[in-house]
Amino acid sequence: MLKKFIIASLVVTTLVPVTGAFAAEGTTNATKSDLIRIMTSDYEVNADGVRLRASASSSGTVLGLLYKGDLLNGGREQKVADGITWVSVYSYKHGIWGWVASQYLTEVG
Repeated sequence: MLKKFIIASLVVTTLVPVTGAFAAEGTTNATKSDLIRIMTSDYEVNADGVRLRASASSSGTVLGLLYKGDLLNGGREQKVADGITWVSVYSYKHGIWGWVASQYLTEVG
């Protein structure tokens, strides 16, 4: 009888920690892109001919031009240079990351 009790105790103590390791029903796992999205904002360009630059500077290489209504994602990094606040953004139009002066951006989400 004691032997059966010891075996049953060992089985229970082995299984209890394992059952707690599984996720609860109805939970979902966030993907990497979801996590990135949570930490960023959506922006709309509010002027025509806005320069998307390679660096946060008025003298940074121009990667492309943006126009009123173009959508960008970013905002996780900002820098002040040349007296201007620059925002790191991803341009869906150009498919690249770059920098835009914050005065040309309106946060939309």
